Amino acid sequence: MKHTAIQWADHTCNPWIGCTKVSTGCANCYAEVSVPARVKAIGWGKGKPRHRTSELTWGQPKAWNHFAAKEGVRRRVFPSLCDPFDDEVPIDWLWDFLDLIGHTPNLDWLLLTKRPENIEPRIYAHCNWQRKDRFWDFRRHMPNVWLGVSVENQEMADARIPVLLSIPAKIHFVSVEPMLGPVDLEPFLTEWDNSDEGKSGYAPPLDWVIFGGESIGGRECDIGWIRDGIRQCAFREVPVFVKQLGSCPSLDGARVTFKHRKGGDIDEWPEDLRVREFPAV
Repeated sequence: MKHTAIQWADHTCNPWIGCTKVSTGCANCYAEVSVPARVKAIGWGKGKPRHRTSELTWGQPKAWNHFAAKEGVRRRVFPSLCDPFDDEVPIDWLWDFLDLIGHTPNLDWLLLTKRPENIEPRIYAHCNWQRKDRFWDFRRHMPNVWLGVSVENQEMADARIPVLLSIPAKIHFVSVEPMLGPVDLEPFLTEWDNSDEGKSGYAPPLDWVIFGGESIGGRECDIGWIRDGIRQCAFREVPVFVKQLGSCPSLDGARVTFKHRKGGDIDEWPEDLRVREFPAV
């Protein structure tokens, strides 16, 4: 049972729609021009109100959870038109969303953010917890959450991934999409010293990496960048999922043409790029 075209998820469920662009990877945001955003005339940007979705939408995961339990399988759910840790979203909306996640234990929720620095402050603010008194651990409080960050280049990888890995979660993942340049993930594919991030001890490595070129907008994705990312992950035995090569793929500066407009037909790709793995859960 699959209810989304996103290759690495089974379902999409958006508790709200809307966002503010925070880095160059956001420039050609697919969510901003999605059908729900256009039909509901949802504005993007700072100060623009987010749109909370209907009770029908919020109720769908409970049905998916029921069928997953009945079938003895786990289903992956992705909020595709929002950032779960957007600080312009009413805090009660986030808590309602986390409550829904807690009541759907047979679903794995893939929470992808460009704002990992907001995760702990948003949670503690709502709970009225002091950081020194209580510690939020997704592994213990919500083991069905996969926590991820979206990065588009080395600058964002170096800024976001250390923050992500400092927050305990069952699965840590990175979506390198849109991939706008080569990205060295090697420092984050093994256990590493995170004392520079204000933590103590060692942070765990990444559990999963997604690669993909940009869907719309025409910004180049060199196939060699993805190929090198696959090599890095294979060396450290970290699962990789190549989603698409993008609408403007190239190789060593020369344009590569595929029939699929987003470079998403795996049968058109070179054999070594046909990698679609998932972390063990």
